[in-house]
Amino acid sequence: MRNMLRKYSLLGILSVFLVSAAFYGCSTDAPLGVNDQQESISAARLNPDLGESEGAAKPTTVKMQKIILADQGGFILIPQYDWNIELAVAPSGMDNNACITVEASYGEIEDSNALILEFGPDGLVFSTAAELHFNMGSINPAARAARLLYYNPDSQLWQLQATESVVNGYVTFEIYHFSKYAISD
Repeated sequence: MRNMLRKYSLLGILSVFLVSAAFYGCSTDAPLGVNDQQESISAARLNPDLGESEGAAKPTTVKMQKIILADQGGFILIPQYDWNIELAVAPSGMDNNACITVEASYGEIEDSNALILEFGPDGLVFSTAAELHFNMGSINPAARAARLLYYNPDSQLWQLQATESVVNGYVTFEIYHFSKYAISD
């Protein structure tokens, strides 16, 4: 009887390990649950020239990650500060489950304040556009339109991908693949 219990205990432990490896193997960071988000925030301060007070303890970069199941879709949210960045993936909008990462930081592009977004896994393509929703007021509260720029690594230039109207302080863009993007006024 004892040997049978040991056998089932060993099988149980092995099963838990294999299931954990299947769900958590997408990153070298600490494991994530299917509905959990984990954030890591750098300790650097924002550039005071971007409208933040010098004493503000906000980081320049926020990174979030979440496992999105292809058949269910889902979203990843960066609610820190006044950014309110949300990336929504439609059910069956991608071919496989993925550990989605979003790294957001303030910067300057073409003499305009911008939010720079790096998505991963790099090159992920959506069969149905993912929606990127953002509080434009964190860059320019008076903006009536926003631009989505794509960084072209071959030319090393930012290229305009879309322009959208700002509605109630927010803008929504459709993206069809992961890359490095920027939102500016």
